[in-house]
Formats: sequence, structure tokens, C-alpha cells
Amino acid sequence: MFVHALVGIDLSKVSDVFVRWLPSLKVIETRRLTLVYVIPLEVVDHVAGFDVEGLLSSIRREALEKLEKYAGYLEDQGFSVDFKIVGPSIPAHRLAKEAEKVKADYIVVASRGHGWLRSLLLGSTVEELLHVSSKPVFVSKPYRHNKEDGVELRPPMNPFVGKPILAAVDFDEYLDAVLSCGAEIARKSKADLYLLHVAEAENEEVKARERLARLARSLASGGEIVVNTVVQRGRPQKVVLDYARMIGSSLIIVGGSMGSVAEYVVRRSHTHVLVCK
Repeated sequence: MFVHALVGIDLSKVSDVFVRWLPSLKVIETRRLTLVYVIPLEVVDHVAGFDVEGLLSSIRREALEKLEKYAGYLEDQGFSVDFKIVGPSIPAHRLAKEAEKVKADYIVVASRGHGWLRSLLLGSTVEELLHVSSKPVFVSKPYRHNKEDGVELRPPMNPFVGKPILAAVDFDEYLDAVLSCGAEIARKSKADLYLLHVAEAENEEVKARERLARLARSLASGGEIVVNTVVQRGRPQKVVLDYARMIGSSLIIVGGSMGSVAEYVVRRSHTHVLVCK
């Protein structure tokens, strides 16, 4: 399910730290990585009338140097690695297209942190990717740590270290994807899996609990994982984030059809998020 990951790289300092985090994916048996750098379309738009080809050539040289360095490190970590430079294009659309082209199982991208400005910037690529990708999207975060004398970039925690995994269950078309991703990761990381449903009305709670209980028994039938079920009322996005914090979750899994809920969770979460498709 997670053997081949397409990894979006933007050549920033965050990417340097992000690449050092990628070996965490070996826990879920990711063995092949395709690193993709998309030259943003805005680069060409902002230099109209100048030496566009010269600029693109310079960008490609810089990208090639970094990607070769990244690939060497990741190959030493045991991955099979390919990399490519594409564009100019819209990064989110091109990453989704490349994931289809190379038949990746999922896409991995890095968030840049939780500040107000960073939160706004996140929407430019990551949130657009959630809409256009037909593949699951793993958003790894955060990559910032405030110090008294400034800001230090550092890799985020490993999401596959036995801490609880929270799967937000919405009983929609992506239910099977959320459950299968959650169960697979829980087995491989030896973590407890929590199934959380946010009921919109009081009369839905009893049926939701019964349905979650059946799903939990099915997932745990092999005895490999522990599955817990929770039904709560409230604003779905707030309930998901609050409950994730309460149980110390290392990963939140949401379905691709949760719309604004998925976007809100990706934008506001202090831990990794996997959006299943």
C-alpha cells in the first residue's frame, strides 16, 4: 500500500530537513522514492521579457545538484531513488500528474510550520494538492522550533513510533480507504488505532457507535492491532484536532471527501496528516 512514494521537493531549507526525515517511511515498508521538483510557473511569469531560458537553466542546475545529493543520502538509507525536474508548471497539479505517471502509491509533501503567514502559504500547494490528487497525500509537519535566539529547523517526530493513530471516520465513499490505511499503519508501527466519528445530531450517536464497533471488531479480528472507537458531537474539524492532542496522536488520517474538514486539519494540525483517497 505504501511501497512507492512520490516526494514533492521545493529546494528550500525545509527540504534539507524533510529529506533527513524520509527514512521514517521505511517503517510502513516504503522502499521506492521518486523525488520531484516542480519549477513554479510564477518564475516565468515574473521575468517576462528577460532571459527566461538562462534563468530556467540556472534553476535546473541548482535543482539537479540538490536532488543528486538527496538521492545519494536516501540510497545510503536503503531506498531505491529516482528524481526528476519538471515545469515550469503549477506544482500541485504537476505533482499529482507525476504521481499517476510513475504509478506511485502515495504523495509525500512537507509543511513549513504553524505560524499565521505559514498557514496561509500552505494553501498555495498542499491544500490544492488535496483537491487535484487521486492518490493519498501524506503531509509531514512541523519543521520549525522556536528558540530564544531565533528559529531552528529540525526534523519532525517519527509518526510511526507506536503512538496512537487517529482515523476520522465519516461513513462516506472514502471509508474503506481510511480504514485500510489506518489498519495497515497501525500494524506496521505497532500502534493503537482510534476510530473517531463526529455526529451531527444526537439521534445519530447510537447508530454511529454500533457501526464503529462492528468496524473495529473486523479490523482487530486478527489480533494484530488494538482498535478503539469514539463518537463525539461538535464541529468536526475542532473535535478531530482536540481529540488528537488529547491522546497524543502521532498521525491523523482523514478521508479525501471531508472537504473543508480535511483542509482545516491539514492547516492547523500539530502532527502529521494523511489524506486518503
